[in-house]
Amino acid sequence: MISGFLFLHVSFLYYFPLSKEVKALILFSLGIFYFLVPIGVFLYFTSQRVWMKFSKANKLIQEILKTASEDKK
Repeated sequence: MISGFLFLHVSFLYYFPLSKEVKALILFSLGIFYFLVPIGVFLYFTSQRVWMKFSKANKLIQEILKTASEDKK
């Protein structure tokens, strides 16, 4: 599937009447985009805030701290 996706870009650039420099710039820009977007998504979903929200660990910690403070009274 990935090779088909890449082949689509290469075939479009092959048939467009652009100079080699512009085609290289487009491929370079797409390469950077396809590299940075997954890294951004990965960093977002592995952040502590999002992980705590998805796993509902923050509610568990609040319940534990609440029961611990009640036990001390």
